[in-house]
Amino acid sequence: MSKERKLMTQKRFVQSSAIDFKKFRENLTLKSTIFRHACRMAIVMSVTYYVFEVTNITNNVYWILLTIMVILKPGFGLTKERNIQRLIGTTIGGLIGALILLTIHDPTILFVLLVFFFLTAYSLFRVNYVIAVLFMTPYVLIMLSFVSANTLDVTKERILDTFIGGMIAFLSSYIIFPNWESMQVKESMRKLLIANYNYIFQALKEIAGQAPSITDYKLTRKAVYVETANMGSTFQRMLTEPKKRQKYSKEVNKFVIFNHILASFSVTLMNHLDEMDNNYINKDHVRTIRKILSSLEQSIQLLHSDDSVNAFIPLAIEIPNDQFDNTDVSSVDGQLLTEQLDFLNKIAQDLHKIVQDLHAKSTAMSENELSKALS
Repeated sequence: MSKERKLMTQKRFVQSSAIDFKKFRENLTLKSTIFRHACRMAIVMSVTYYVFEVTNITNNVYWILLTIMVILKPGFGLTKERNIQRLIGTTIGGLIGALILLTIHDPTILFVLLVFFFLTAYSLFRVNYVIAVLFMTPYVLIMLSFVSANTLDVTKERILDTFIGGMIAFLSSYIIFPNWESMQVKESMRKLLIANYNYIFQALKEIAGQAPSITDYKLTRKAVYVETANMGSTFQRMLTEPKKRQKYSKEVNKFVIFNHILASFSVTLMNHLDEMDNNYINKDHVRTIRKILSSLEQSIQLLHSDDSVNAFIPLAIEIPNDQFDNTDVSSVDGQLLTEQLDFLNKIAQDLHKIVQDLHAKSTAMSENELSKALS
């Protein structure tokens, strides 16, 4: 493989999106998660700065603003999680930093510790946020100790400001333009169903003699893994929200479980088709695969989205009937494939029932909210 071709193949595994004015304009609405977060951040930061500057409650309002900026996230669940991590890391790190400054007075040793805490903190930000903050707090306290002698005062102020900033960020995510995962879960489910649809469609291409390239196969499989992880993260964040906001938790839990089963058996199906002889494949197998894809397609249509970028386009492929004239119906491989496909078809139908229940509940809830507003 040439260097240019290898580079082009690698680029296909990296998603890129062009930033244009149309996309920017479409996000200037409260339906956009990004716009809601931007408005929330602007309001909270402005009001907090004004209040603390006027009242003089603290001498360093910048640390409260920094804490809010770091903790406040687009979703309530992410804000809550980051808030807890920040408070735990700051409290423990503050105590460690205060202990070091009270027991060690040699500037050389303090500088070595400062470098150690600095390198460790910024190396762990992407790995473990709690540990990163735990190391970052002593680093900041040691750095400030070179210009200030009030070690305990600095420690108390940092911990207090972190608690104040965390409380403000938490309350604002609950009150100001809140963004609940139940509002986003349908889009996550839709993307996951599309990824499963595209992956299972590779089976028809395999049967039709149009086996996908290794790169195409890996891309469709990668999409399933990525969207499965995103769906799991969405559900976990949903469980951290207030109970009254967990509108579809039971349905989403069932959906996640059935999807894991569908994904695992889909991989087994593709491996089986890749290894077995096409002479063992018959019309019933193709018909069952089309039923699976049809169930997934109906589920995707129920989870309608206005996002033109991730629009769903059903796939089609023609398989000539004379291809199955020499099929060995009684083969063991053929019977095993039949059992696999029947099970996958049942799982796809169960997923469709879950999506139907979710769609019915969300429609009824929307009608109730509309009737209350009109009354």
